[in-house]
Amino acid sequence: MVKRTAAKIGAAIEDNIKRILTECETTDAAEANTESLIKFEKELADQKTWKAEMAEIAKELKESGKQKLNTSVNGRKIIRQKNETLMRRLDQLYDSDTGQQIYKLRKEKIELPFAHFKHNMNIRQLLLRGIDKAGIELNLCTIRYNLVRMITLLGVSGFEETFLTV
Repeated sequence: MVKRTAAKIGAAIEDNIKRILTECETTDAAEANTESLIKFEKELADQKTWKAEMAEIAKELKESGKQKLNTSVNGRKIIRQKNETLMRRLDQLYDSDTGQQIYKLRKEKIELPFAHFKHNMNIRQLLLRGIDKAGIELNLCTIRYNLVRMITLLGVSGFEETFLTV
């Protein structure tokens, strides 16, 4: 009985290995000209290694008394993002020293006005709808922000001298 079960497991393992190899070869052929992250050709070339690993897993299953390794109804799936390579490149850029310098500059220059809009001017959402109208509303906010900033930097009298005298 145990030998028959082990033989069935061994046959199932071999069938799974063949199926996986076929799927990987199909995927590699379809993605041969792209920058895909999946390149299983080298890993799956050595079928003996995979058989040994599967035999060891079958042995562990037998010793543990489990009938299945994966108890999911649909099996295990690998899900990738559409732009995963781009996301990884951007993560590497962000983690670099240059990326950190750029982000620091962005925090100093760009995010400050938006924080001012939200906190000091209490503009947490736009009142107008549509890209053109929202752009006009943001332009008005920016004009107000710049006027207040100039008054702060020049003082009221300096602002009057610079901009209000004819």
